[in-house]
Amino acid sequence: MNIFHQAENLSIKNPVVTIGTFDGVHAGHRIILNSVIRLAKEIGGESTVMTFWPHPRQIIMPDAELNLINSLDEKIKLLEEAGIDNLIIQPFNKELMSLSAAEFVRRYLVQGIAVKHLVFGHDHVFGKNREGTYENLLEFGKKYGFLVDQIDAYSLQGITISSTVIRNYLDNGKVKESSEFLGYPYLLMGKVVNGYKVGRSIGFPTANVQVEHPCKLIPKNGVYAVWVKYNAEIYRGMLNIGYRPTVSQDKKLSIEVHIIDFDHEIYNENIEIYFMYRVRDEKRYPSVE
Repeated sequence: MNIFHQAENLSIKNPVVTIGTFDGVHAGHRIILNSVIRLAKEIGGESTVMTFWPHPRQIIMPDAELNLINSLDEKIKLLEEAGIDNLIIQPFNKELMSLSAAEFVRRYLVQGIAVKHLVFGHDHVFGKNREGTYENLLEFGKKYGFLVDQIDAYSLQGITISSTVIRNYLDNGKVKESSEFLGYPYLLMGKVVNGYKVGRSIGFPTANVQVEHPCKLIPKNGVYAVWVKYNAEIYRGMLNIGYRPTVSQDKKLSIEVHIIDFDHEIYNENIEIYFMYRVRDEKRYPSVE
């Protein structure tokens, strides 16, 4: 997958484009992405996703709390695995926020990308005052010579799949339910850092995981069954999210995973953690014994 950091004078063959934040790259997003890939193949073109970083809400509402399903690295990984040819990571700033829908289309989609076909989600709008609607895009398409398709909402168990629904599941520790809506087990990528090594002293070593992005959504505190990917190998693990009440009083949230049948030194190495199900709440014991 080609990655561009600005939608400006790009040389993409017959680009079929979709636009959005795609937080989660969830099952609903996959319907849109698959449509983009299919349409691109039909016209001998290239599937192209235009997303924004930082997340627009960090600029529009800088004081509001924001919990993201995906860090940027995770989003890139998931879009590449979905089979997208090109990813444009457009910087989101106050200038972009102030653009009208007409100017956004002209500057970025027409002049920057030379879009041939635009695919839109059912609820996506863009531009100043959210004026970039499907109806407006049809008019822009006629003016500039590109086609526009809108994809209907996708529901599961009678619930429309959305990033908001998935965040609510994760906030409540319902990682099994979230994986059904995501289309994959919830993913957390992080670096292994030094900890107190208490687990190692009692024969139960754990890897302390540091999440790089401060807005990454961490599921509800508790113990989880997980898969851990390291060096292209997959291992079973048990992960604890919480404040380690038995061994620490510092009230600093920790993420620790015991990787089963694993004894490598992996400090400062990156690992991927995939959540299977929540086992129980975090418990305080009389001692580490």
